[in-house]
Amino acid sequence: MKHTMKRAFTLTEVLVAVVIVGIIAALVIPAVVTKYQRKVLDAKADRQMLAIQEAMNGLAVAENKTKFSDTSMYVETDSYSVDDTAGKFLKKYFKISKYCGAPSGGKSDCFANEYYEYSDKDKKVITPDLKGACAILKNGISLCVTPQIGSTPAYVVMDVNGPAKPNILGDDKDFRKLSPLNVQSNITPDRVRQSGENPVISIDAPPIIGAEENPCASSTDTSTACCKWRLNHKELKLGHVCCANPVVGPLEPKCVSKVTVHLNFYPTGGTSSSTSTTSTRLYIDAANNTYTAPADKEIPGGLNIRVKCANGNIGPTMSAGTINSALKAPGGQYFFSGSVTDKSCFHPYEELLWNNGSKTITYEGVTYEIVKH
Repeated sequence: MKHTMKRAFTLTEVLVAVVIVGIIAALVIPAVVTKYQRKVLDAKADRQMLAIQEAMNGLAVAENKTKFSDTSMYVETDSYSVDDTAGKFLKKYFKISKYCGAPSGGKSDCFANEYYEYSDKDKKVITPDLKGACAILKNGISLCVTPQIGSTPAYVVMDVNGPAKPNILGDDKDFRKLSPLNVQSNITPDRVRQSGENPVISIDAPPIIGAEENPCASSTDTSTACCKWRLNHKELKLGHVCCANPVVGPLEPKCVSKVTVHLNFYPTGGTSSSTSTTSTRLYIDAANNTYTAPADKEIPGGLNIRVKCANGNIGPTMSAGTINSALKAPGGQYFFSGSVTDKSCFHPYEELLWNNGSKTITYEGVTYEIVKH
């Protein structure tokens, strides 16, 4: 019988093919990725511009005005308050992570200091001339918005990914400038009907109320109104500027870096009746000297208290929930889990420790200290 041998690819041929495929991929993939990134930036910018344009189109209705020229986004001259116009518009209708207000010298903390433009294969540095009210939205987009000034339409300067690089100017790059918002100043909204020459607001259309207005003038505003707004919107955390506000700061547990827990601790039956053979339960007496400082701060759920006997044994524990109950309800007795028979666990020989075996513990950036009375 005659056998026919089939010819296969050699290792060299396979390696050559792999190299060719790699070269093609190296040439094609960057272009594909760049094109995809441009489409993502375009889509994000288009969505944001549409949202701003729709808010502008409906502003007369939202502010219960007869026409756009009566709204906060229309001024007659370029002498206007940024915070009362475009700043008010941004705070009320968009989710802002940082409000920078009016630019200084054409620059804003919400944007990068320098941008770049490629022209005739040369890289040029562009210093943006920003105007209006500037902010960074929670979706990462940086905006500067101006109101409409007379017949000059409002416009938006946008950095699609905020101050982050590449900071390149162009219609398909991350930085876009002078995008006009075309709203005719004399147009009347749908819910306004004409009665002769005088516009009359329809009585069957109640005013539309926008989101709660952000009263903060800047990211460093520590006024009570601003800090209460931030407190209600859960923006306060350890180190926030509003933690220094004497009215609002004490209301927010996350503003506190250290909490002292004062506990009035006793064993059932007292020291004199305690013996090594008598079983008894330990408790916290929620009298007047059981409290936290600063006041009204709760013990987080990840903590509990343990009893350390004088002989070194660890006794029963008390959960954070029970501790908080004792701190809030004066006059009650709140027991540790389990009983003890060793008199070295009784007052005044025992120690109260956190679950880390120490009188102090740091949990989520806050230090808690036990003081036993």
